[in-house]
Amino acid sequence: MSQAEAEDGRRLSALILEDAEPDARALVEELEAGGFQVTYRRVDSRETFAEALPDTRWDIVLAGDTLRLSALEALSLVRQNRPDLPLLLVSRSAREEDSQKALDAGAHDFVLKDHLTRLLPAVERAVRAKEDRRTREQAEEALRESEERYRELVENANDVVLRVNLQGNFTSMNRAGELISGYTREELTRMNMHQVLTPESFQRAQQMIVQKLADNRPTIYELEMIARDGHHVPLELSTRLIYHDGVPTGIQGIA
Repeated sequence: MSQAEAEDGRRLSALILEDAEPDARALVEELEAGGFQVTYRRVDSRETFAEALPDTRWDIVLAGDTLRLSALEALSLVRQNRPDLPLLLVSRSAREEDSQKALDAGAHDFVLKDHLTRLLPAVERAVRAKEDRRTREQAEEALRESEERYRELVENANDVVLRVNLQGNFTSMNRAGELISGYTREELTRMNMHQVLTPESFQRAQQMIVQKLADNRPTIYELEMIARDGHHVPLELSTRLIYHDGVPTGIQGIA
């Protein structure tokens, strides 16, 4: 990492709820002494806080001492408008039960103004937790998009794509499988392979599951399906194991 990248990583935009500018500056100076490059805006009322809150540049809210908006009220506004934004309580004096109420309501941490040495590590933890959440959410969104693309490919494939669990119960079937079998996917997911395969093919399918669990090599099996109207449909099925948390839970087949 270059020096410029390292410095950029220590930039901090703070929304400070505080009556007195000197108190806000004391917080900023403490963070700057710890290596942050701080830009901030001080607000001192519900109106100015609510107006500033939607700005997406904020990395953190520092809720200090103000007569016109309590920390719990500020926290409620944050949860309604920016639930991803961490809020730290920074007070000159506060009763333990009030601080605990705020923490229980979702405040990230609590720092007394006469112990500002705790401010830097508290802010670092809050910002790191926010970044971790964002990274996790981005990964989850990418996974959802990938799964959606996969579902679209499977659904629109000309080949039959099916899944069964290790007991041979169907867990999914695409549109091509519905057309070939004559069954809807809702019907198939309430059925077992023995209900739609010839006896010989069902025996072969059972052997396939045992073999897959013992040696998960790419394999192709010839099976014969009995469609809803009674006619037999030959299938050449390429199979692979499906895993969940590293444990095999079923088999996917493409025919």
